[in-house]
Amino acid sequence: MALDAAQAPYLVELQGANDPWFATSVHWAVEEAVQSWLAEPDQATPHRVGGWLQSAAFGPELADALTGCLRLSTQAHTTARYLRLADRRVLSLAVHVLGESSVARRLPPVQHWHWLDAHAAWRSLSARPGHTPEGDHAAQPKTPSQQPLATFTSAQWSQMTQGEAVHTHMTRLIRQRLTHHDTPPPAEWSPVSTAQWQAALTGVMSPS
Repeated sequence: MALDAAQAPYLVELQGANDPWFATSVHWAVEEAVQSWLAEPDQATPHRVGGWLQSAAFGPELADALTGCLRLSTQAHTTARYLRLADRRVLSLAVHVLGESSVARRLPPVQHWHWLDAHAAWRSLSARPGHTPEGDHAAQPKTPSQQPLATFTSAQWSQMTQGEAVHTHMTRLIRQRLTHHDTPPPAEWSPVSTAQWQAALTGVMSPS
């Protein structure tokens, strides 16, 4: 089924984990990850499968909340207005830069957001509604609408702008590991850790 890339991202409703499109989409996501590992340095590999969301919200409410998350808010001076969370590489980096707890507080009405990290390992983030002081319920709507994921500080946005270079660096390291016969299969690799993200960022941002 051909989809117009200019209309992306798409929100597709699946009927639970047994929906055949769930297995198909996971297969596509793994293929995208493997292609990025094996691609030449100057070849870009699109990551079209952003992730899998679990939510009790109806489509319009969920789409409205996601639209807000995709809006960029930052203290840095930039002409960018869009946060490409539909690309799971951007989501992974944003979770690292902002911190899991910060992103988790902004997830509702999404209860769980699942995606594959740079090693094609399954990752999940569960919503953690923020604490509302007693007597302030009227000022704190239960379901955020059209609100950005977070407001990035200048330093945080500086890290986000290095995303392409960071992921190129990480896929190069993965490709090097694949050339060694004693490397375990990707399914047995550990998910990308905070230390690995930090090392990748440091390696990219440090002067050569």
